[in-house]
Parts: sequence; C-alpha cells; structure tokens
Amino acid sequence: MANLKPFRDYDEHDVINLFAVNADSANKGSVVTANGNGVNFKDATSLDNLSPFGNTLSAQFNVPWTVSLAASGAAKGAIVGLLLKDVRKFDENGEQLIFNPRKAAEMDVIISGQAAPILTKGLVLVSGIVGDPGFGSGAAVSNAGGGDLKVVTYASGTVGRFLGPKNDEGYALLKIEL
Repeated sequence: MANLKPFRDYDEHDVINLFAVNADSANKGSVVTANGNGVNFKDATSLDNLSPFGNTLSAQFNVPWTVSLAASGAAKGAIVGLLLKDVRKFDENGEQLIFNPRKAAEMDVIISGQAAPILTKGLVLVSGIVGDPGFGSGAAVSNAGGGDLKVVTYASGTVGRFLGPKNDEGYALLKIEL
C-alpha cells in the first residue's frame, strides 16, 4: 500500500487541485488517473451547482471532475499524478467526515468528494513499491493496480525514476516526471 513520508521537494505549480478522488479511501502516494474526459469546460452546467446534496446550492463539498486509483498497465498519458494527502470518507468510528470537517483537519485527510492535491512533478519518499529499485530504475503502475508502483526499466513511458534503493522501512526516493 502506497504512502509518503514528510520529505517532499516540489513546486506548488506542479500540484493540481481540480479533481476529487472517486473512492471512499485512498492513500497519499497512490497513482491516480482521470475519469471521463478529464477537465471539461464545454459543459457549463457542471460548474453551476457543485453540491452533491439535493435542494442546496454550495460548491464547498464537491468538484465535478474525478480521478481513480490507477489500474495495472495504466499509460503515462492517462496518469494525472500522485496523491499528496490521504482521502477518507469515514473516520475510525465509521462516522462520515463530511459532517465533521474539524475531525478531517485533525486527521490531515481530504474528505472524499473534495478536491485532492495531486503532484505531477517533484521528489518524494514513497513506499508500496513492488520490486527492488536502484538508482535510475523506472517506476510504473504495479500489476496489482490500486495506485501502487513497481520497478521497471526506465523509459519515456514511466511515471518517474528511483534515485536509490529502499530503506529499512520500504521507502525509496522517487523523482516524478509526468
């Protein structure tokens, strides 16, 4: 299962905040792909009322464009990036976080349905890697899918490249190149 350590080096211009994760739960460091046509400004009605609740008018809890955890063999062109924060719909007691945003802030998670920060370029310490990376080896979506990474030979179609082996906790430095 993917995860990120606090060490991260990236520019805020390389973070996309336009997509919600189409899942009740997702871990930071997971690779995500766009659903549908990605960002579609042709359909202006999708921007009029962004509330997921009937008879309300509020853009606070929903965005019209979504991403999903990348499936096995996802092409680089379909990948949006890596999640920078965990996404949760429920807390540890099974209560919906959408009704308790303070608890979500304390947990440092994005509530399912809200815009999640997605990294497209930078350096991160990531876990959930299938295989043993070495300096210069490539990263691609694992055969099991679920947004995890596997070690491959570096090529232009990869998500990025590893800058060294895993440490004792299973984390390796990844240079994301999307």
